Amino acid sequence: MFGFGAIVPMLLVLTTVGGGVYFYYTSTQATIQQLRENNYALEAANKTNQETISQMEQAAEISKKLNKELSDKYNQSESRVNSLRDKLIDHDLTNLSIKKSGLIEKRINNGTKKVFEHLESITAIERLQSLVETGEGSSDGDKAQNNSDRN
Repeated sequence: MFGFGAIVPMLLVLTTVGGGVYFYYTSTQATIQQLRENNYALEAANKTNQETISQMEQAAEISKKLNKELSDKYNQSESRVNSLRDKLIDHDLTNLSIKKSGLIEKRINNGTKKVFEHLESITAIERLQSLVETGEGSSDGDKAQNNSDRN
């Protein structure tokens, strides 16, 4: 029915189509493999980004908490300064220091020492590092110091 002359062109067409299918299949598989590798890389980058975002959110919460605590302490100290200012206005320290110089000197020196010790304790590098590491806003020692200052 078909002669040799008809079979050769059909074989050529089938071979060409088969080569095209093979090329399409191999290039598609290579593309799929590249897309898988890209997907793994993107998943790893996404995981890193999510962890970084989480850490930044925690750091923001700690900063917010410490900022509020600092603001509260500032307001307390401001009211205490106003109270002390009112007391100083009521007393004539010049006259009192002339009459009782030894007593006044001792009290001023003790008060100054307490203030410097408190400043040193709240600004110590070790305390700040422990606050950042633990994520806490204040320590029990700080609260005890505040309570003793109020008395």
